[in-house]
Amino acid sequence: MKRANIKDHNQEYKNFILIENMNDMIDFRHEKTYGLMKGSARELVDRVQLKDTEHATDVIVVSVEKLQKIEQKGVIYKHAELMGGYMLEQDEAILDGKIIVINPYNMVSYFTLSDNAEIEIVSEKEKYTIKDIRLNRWVDGVHWYAKISEIDVVVDGEQKWGAKWVAQQKAEEFLKTL
Repeated sequence: MKRANIKDHNQEYKNFILIENMNDMIDFRHEKTYGLMKGSARELVDRVQLKDTEHATDVIVVSVEKLQKIEQKGVIYKHAELMGGYMLEQDEAILDGKIIVINPYNMVSYFTLSDNAEIEIVSEKEKYTIKDIRLNRWVDGVHWYAKISEIDVVVDGEQKWGAKWVAQQKAEEFLKTL
């Protein structure tokens, strides 16, 4: 997966994911999208079963819940419809010869590049090691987050964990996929 710093649409995007063709898209979906979909579907089901009304942090979950309330369809139905829509739009853009840039922070939002975009491929290390893992928690926060270099660790759609040792374990698991 290519990471790039991009200047486009009068904005700068650092370390975003660059998808230039269908092979890149297949790799991205295999590595990132399917785990994210599984994690958000699990969170939706859990929230419905527990009647959880607190704020969700998963962008897919928030979108599905809003759409579900408007259209009065089941959350799993809306989840599949939303994710299928994203994938279809992305595939059509790639097949039209466009380059897609995906936000690495939520792995869902994306845009296509304009003809005058400036692209600088980020030179990634050949192989990351455990020394590249960084764990952090917000001041007064309860969840732990992990990064490998500048890459957010996301495992099965989860990006935050209740214990530091779990975040470390998930980061090491994620490291094997890089």
